[in-house]
Amino acid sequence: MKRIQVTSLGVDNVTLSELLEHLFRMSREEGVSIVNYANAHGCNVASRNEKFREAMGKADLVFCDGNGVILGAKLLGTPLKERMTPPDWVDMFFRRCVKEEKSVYFVGEPLATLEKFLEKLAFLHPELKIAGAHHGYFSFDSDEERCLLKDLKSQKPDFILTGMGMPKQEIWAERIRDSLPQGVILSTGALFKWYAGVEIRKKSFLTDHGFEWLCRLVQHPVQLFGRYVIGNSVFLIRILIQKYFKSS
Repeated sequence: MKRIQVTSLGVDNVTLSELLEHLFRMSREEGVSIVNYANAHGCNVASRNEKFREAMGKADLVFCDGNGVILGAKLLGTPLKERMTPPDWVDMFFRRCVKEEKSVYFVGEPLATLEKFLEKLAFLHPELKIAGAHHGYFSFDSDEERCLLKDLKSQKPDFILTGMGMPKQEIWAERIRDSLPQGVILSTGALFKWYAGVEIRKKSFLTDHGFEWLCRLVQHPVQLFGRYVIGNSVFLIRILIQKYFKSS
């Protein structure tokens, strides 16, 4: 795999089929592997958060989950093959987990959202081996985190899907890597709330052509104004700086 530098993050140049092959190969190997995603917001966070930047750099695979990163890589002259956001391919992933008898553990979101997610998952994929689930609102070094780690060690899931948002999910994955005997920790962002229908992910011309961020901004204008309106502009400026001032 070729890892392409997009501002503060390295992104592996893989297709969706290659990503899935890597995930299931990792699940058969000893030790813990970490797979994260990169988008424009993540690149901005990495520029100011050293722990997050280090965690992303140590990940075994970082895939592209943002049209901003696709555009940025293209402007830099190092185009990426594909953008692959988890909600678009997670059902394919679950079907393969069933076929290969892989178990999955879920960590993230408030308990109410997580329960709705698990209900829909049980309906759509009744044969999926669910090793366990835990909300994402715990503190590092807390008794709750220690209980979660104890359960993960006991269940030994093949995959741990996290939905705690950046940068917590990536920092936590690297933090617990050496505490677990096996498995693949896969960050999925807002997947649980989208899958559960708590937040509606509208499929439209806009979302299909790189403007999913705009649809989310319309739904949550106050919460996401800084992330998208300011953040996307900052990301583009940093791409131009990398292209014209750091390439020489």
